[in-house]
Amino acid sequence: MTAPASIKERIKVFFTTPRNIFEIIISPVFLILSFGTLLYYVTGPALGYFHSDCSDSLLWAQVMIESGNILSEDFAYAAILPFGSPLWMVPILKIFGYTMKAQILSMCVFTVIFILSALSLFRAMKWRYSVSSGATFCLVMLLSASVKLREIMWEHVIYYSLGILFTMLLLNLVFRLYDKLSDFPRMKLSDIIKAAIYALLLTLLCAGIATDGFQLIGLTVVPVAAAIVAYTLFQTDNIISKPTLKRYAICAFMAIGTVIGIVMLNKLTNDGAITAGYADAYSKWAPMSAWVDNALLFPSRYLSLFGIEIDVSEELFSGNSIMLIISIITALIILVLPFVLFARYKHLDKYSKVVAWTHLVLTVVIMLGFICGGLANANWRLTPFLGSSIIASLVFIKHLLGNKGACRRVAVLLSLLLIFASLQNAKVIKEMDKDFGKEDSLQKVADTLAEKGYTRGYATFWNAAETALRSDGAVDVITVEISGDVVMKRRYQTMSYWFDDVEGQKDYFLLLDMTEYDDLFNMGEFRDSLPKDVKIIEEIECAEYIIVVFNKNIF
Repeated sequence: MTAPASIKERIKVFFTTPRNIFEIIISPVFLILSFGTLLYYVTGPALGYFHSDCSDSLLWAQVMIESGNILSEDFAYAAILPFGSPLWMVPILKIFGYTMKAQILSMCVFTVIFILSALSLFRAMKWRYSVSSGATFCLVMLLSASVKLREIMWEHVIYYSLGILFTMLLLNLVFRLYDKLSDFPRMKLSDIIKAAIYALLLTLLCAGIATDGFQLIGLTVVPVAAAIVAYTLFQTDNIISKPTLKRYAICAFMAIGTVIGIVMLNKLTNDGAITAGYADAYSKWAPMSAWVDNALLFPSRYLSLFGIEIDVSEELFSGNSIMLIISIITALIILVLPFVLFARYKHLDKYSKVVAWTHLVLTVVIMLGFICGGLANANWRLTPFLGSSIIASLVFIKHLLGNKGACRRVAVLLSLLLIFASLQNAKVIKEMDKDFGKEDSLQKVADTLAEKGYTRGYATFWNAAETALRSDGAVDVITVEISGDVVMKRRYQTMSYWFDDVEGQKDYFLLLDMTEYDDLFNMGEFRDSLPKDVKIIEEIECAEYIIVVFNKNIF
């Protein structure tokens, strides 16, 4: 009988095996590319693309701090998402305040969580580290294919990015819990403890997701739970058996957590008194007469997410056109591959089957909202569908790699295509100027306001939040609405007391673009409509804007 190898001998064998050497080299390379590229973007070039919409998740966390409540009845929310980014944004805001530093750091945290969640999911499916890290790189880079995708994924935390993140976390916990339950009821104590932890985390995660509302339940919990049920129904084992009971138990944990979360959401919103008008508007039915037109919008909306734009003056086989054709082929492959999984269904492992069903159910949910609802109004509302498509495509390629002959050769070609497309997206980011955005017009406005000591004022939506954050906490800018020659309080994404006089505040400003200034002062009678004790003390032209400074609050 051969004596067991010593630890030293095992280490020597590990580091002299070609496959293990490849694993050691490739895994860190892909992870470094993932972290390095995205963190470079978030901490640098993203500032140049930043606008007021990107501030919403940080703003909601700030409202939590100011109101002392998870949700405030005095705030008019665009979306209600108490579970997610506030977990780290609230502590960051308490340290750095409502500043661009807090925004950047918060998005760095989300980026790290997203990458690690993707890596953990692929590892939960028993993929090698090299394959898992490569798949993670492809996922995050393909989700950075265009200006709009980078904004949605890496510049704020909302339904679309949370939908992908939560789906990955759910699948991760489901796979790990199911594996631990494989030996039930003859389980080791350590496995029982781990299974209990996974079950608890799964229940808590579903509860948290449910507090974010039915949109996120529909994008995450429903597809994953439905996938487990579908996987069970289409297996050869009996509907009631030990394996199926384990799957039903997992669904039960998810259902319990979701119900708890819905009850919590009802309490948080004071029985529905707190609403989110913007998000709710896209959860409603569209007229039947619009359904065909909505469906026809899908190809252009989907392709535009990849940054694909056709220039009719471009030669069909020029260098730019060839790269465009590669982008179109990549987009179409990612669209089609997940559904080809079902053609290989009998040969898939349990993880791949659940991913295939998850994507199919999510597709039904998204397309229902796209065709029959209001999702067709913008391409970025397809982001959860795109994220799921990429994951399912990677699963299909990994499945083919495990075969021999033509299947493996096809998988290698598909892998090379996705890696090439991912490297191209990484190259685009790396070529961006790190200081891009520091010469932005509103950055100049923020610097001017801070330099002159004007610390509180008003602006319309697209100028208010961006200027406030670009000032790095030096200036408070509250959103107003301008209609003709009238300046009105805008309750959307504001607290009512933000318009009140602030004790000790000597002056207030009104930030206007040239058109707004012309409407108010040249063509309108805004100046004459001001109270007699409100005087204009200075007008400053800065970049493309005019800052009108008053001696008192205009409201």
